[in-house]
Amino acid sequence: MVGYGWYDRLPRITDLRFEIDKGGETLVLGGSDLPGIDSGTVERLDLVLTISGPAPETLHIPAPVAIEYDDGLFWSFEEANILLAAPTAVTPAELVDLLDGACFCASDDREADSWDTQHDRFLLDAQEMATRLLLGDEAALLERLRAVLAYRTQWFVPEGSRFVAVIGREAMDLRIERVSASS
Repeated sequence: MVGYGWYDRLPRITDLRFEIDKGGETLVLGGSDLPGIDSGTVERLDLVLTISGPAPETLHIPAPVAIEYDDGLFWSFEEANILLAAPTAVTPAELVDLLDGACFCASDDREADSWDTQHDRFLLDAQEMATRLLLGDEAALLERLRAVLAYRTQWFVPEGSRFVAVIGREAMDLRIERVSASS
């Protein structure tokens, strides 16, 4: 187009991929390449940008996390592979946000329920997955129980009271306690 030569000379990203070192091997995650790396910590995780223009260059940027997921190939987000530069690279809440952006698709289950209900269920499952990966199985179990109790029971606790529960495989002990205003 006449008058837009300046636009054609602007630098632009022509390739975007992740380079991953794990177990002495360098793998690439980008485009249609899905190396199938198991979730967890890797030795190196770099975002690699190839930039064209007057001075072409390739930039290697350390990345905290990469999510290997293709909604055309995977049935659910539980199949996503989450790669971390370090166990402390992200918090569970940050990972849930990333999973939400990368993996949630209401149309995958559009006949099951409303968008809001599907999204709430996705976030609950993603929170459990993120907590398990970053903090371990016990923390994930406690987080799931906390979420279920907050959603299903917390709203009907009488004002000025609290429920106390001891839950075992074979028995459950529940009681209501009055709470003083200073508690």
